[in-house]
Amino acid sequence: MCPTIPGKIVSFINVEGLDLRRGKVDFGGIRKEVCLEYTPEARLGDYVLVHVGFALSVIDEQEARHVFEALRNTPGRKVLLTSDYHTFRAWRAFRKAGLNVQPRPFPDAGKRFNDWRQRWPIFLQLAGETGKILYYRARGWI
Repeated sequence: MCPTIPGKIVSFINVEGLDLRRGKVDFGGIRKEVCLEYTPEARLGDYVLVHVGFALSVIDEQEARHVFEALRNTPGRKVLLTSDYHTFRAWRAFRKAGLNVQPRPFPDAGKRFNDWRQRWPIFLQLAGETGKILYYRARGWI
């Protein structure tokens, strides 16, 4: 299952040379840049359902609050299944948003092979993730 998370559009972003509709969306205190190309009807202050950085539909505030409350009030820990090198950042972001999740890293397929040709791309992925962790910490997101 791939979840969609509700968030509120707090601003629009114009990137010169890029003809895509983008905006900043607030997810309970964490703000992320999101592609709004699939929701042309979305306006400032609207709530959208977001999956992997793309707003897929516009919802009303009551529905967004209901989803947040359901996530927060569901008893027990939620399982966070993600790639092993992304687990730490995702776990900290969910924790910061007030969600109690149990990390369950899934080994990246490229890491399972002992092929020397895979070592450089994996190193670059891990270096990129380390940079993202530092950026998230600097922004106060984790």
